[in-house]
Amino acid sequence: MKGLNSINKKAVPILLIIIGLILLLLTGYFLINLSVEKNNGIETIAYIHDIVSPPIATEDNKDEYFSLFEDYQQILKEYQDLEIIDENTTVAIIIRYMYNEEIYYAELGYYSANFFLAQEIVIYVNPKDSSKFVYDSGEHFSIWLGLIVGCMLFFGGLISILIIINNKIAVRYMKKNGQKVTAKILYVDESSREGRFNKHPFKVTCVYIDEETKEEKFYVSDRVYARNAAITYINREINVFIDPQNDKYYYVDIELFEKE
Repeated sequence: MKGLNSINKKAVPILLIIIGLILLLLTGYFLINLSVEKNNGIETIAYIHDIVSPPIATEDNKDEYFSLFEDYQQILKEYQDLEIIDENTTVAIIIRYMYNEEIYYAELGYYSANFFLAQEIVIYVNPKDSSKFVYDSGEHFSIWLGLIVGCMLFFGGLISILIIINNKIAVRYMKKNGQKVTAKILYVDESSREGRFNKHPFKVTCVYIDEETKEEKFYVSDRVYARNAAITYINREINVFIDPQNDKYYYVDIELFEKE
């Protein structure tokens, strides 16, 4: 049946399903984990204690830039020594909060240029370990985008797999029930797309001459990938299976070319 020759492209939809599933799992885990920690945590007011970031060189501070940078490195080291931030951190928001009459200092784990010193924010403290908390910035655009893209990839790949399965079923039906004729390849249409696994992509156009009516009937295959050069298939015979109910539907049997 026309349109049924692209049955060997399983890798792409499977890859789409895997990537989509990974995105869905990662983004779903983040949202579920955030929701669980917020529900189980104790809502607490925290304050921006310090904003640690490297100074930006400008015309106004070029004379004292190196001094500012040394101060920044010193502050960074102090927080690293206190194990508030790790050694790889270069930008950090340090918060201060009180829980059970004890004061804690910690890195927020989220940075925004809109933060300012002494700003109040809401965190959710883990009642089992008051040194741990979760902060919900409310900015989840990238997470929702990941969910949308993940859904598109997953269901797009799934639909492609279903189409491939449907095509395989249709090809089997056509080979079993279709009228089999032997046609001759007239010419090949080489695709501009790159090949894969040293195989060349092309389509074939073949002609069948009805013995009774002497009518010429032309059939075009879908894209096929074969190791041999496309031109070598000209004048070769090829089987075509025609739908007995509607001769507009057919299947050009190009599977042998892909196995050569």
